[in-house]
Amino acid sequence: MSSAVFGGLSMLVVFDWSLIVVPLAGVTLALLAIRRIRALPEQLTGQRLSLVGISLSLTLGAIGFVWVAVARAVEVPPGYTPVGYTELQADPDHPEQQVPPKATELSGKKVFIRGYMYPGRQRFGLKKFIISRENGYCKFCTPNPKPTDLIVVNLAGDLETRYTRKLLRLGGRFEVNEDWASGKSGHALYRLEADYIRW
Repeated sequence: MSSAVFGGLSMLVVFDWSLIVVPLAGVTLALLAIRRIRALPEQLTGQRLSLVGISLSLTLGAIGFVWVAVARAVEVPPGYTPVGYTELQADPDHPEQQVPPKATELSGKKVFIRGYMYPGRQRFGLKKFIISRENGYCKFCTPNPKPTDLIVVNLAGDLETRYTRKLLRLGGRFEVNEDWASGKSGHALYRLEADYIRW
């Protein structure tokens, strides 16, 4: 029964790749149920329901995964390199490197990145703000973000926005904040001169 429930919930993958655990759990529960039923065929039933759970989990999970993959692929504007925060983190095996090599490699290039806006006093007509990998409101979020988790965004030209808790999609020229190590330029190691912004 539980495998069929997880199978029905497998479509949740459309919201985020991390929810692939739902169909995987559905398949796992179904396989365990079938194994127990076959071991005790006279006492247990439900093999058909377990097979339905497997079918739903695999089918809906695959549809959701493809949906997210296509959505992510088409949301990146032409000419921008998609970048994730994982790529911008320092190598724990080389703590002496203040700026990760990948970040240095991306400096000066046009990138596309997602992030959550940090709240400030100004709510409308924003030209400059900070984004992070986390929105800071969930109880599981990191209370003190690392400098490599923060990006100072400057909106180019006539672009401006208002404060939002929604996930932002930004594109622009990525730069490493050269003044960061001296402590003269805030807590963010990176900057983005953004010419593209979507909610």
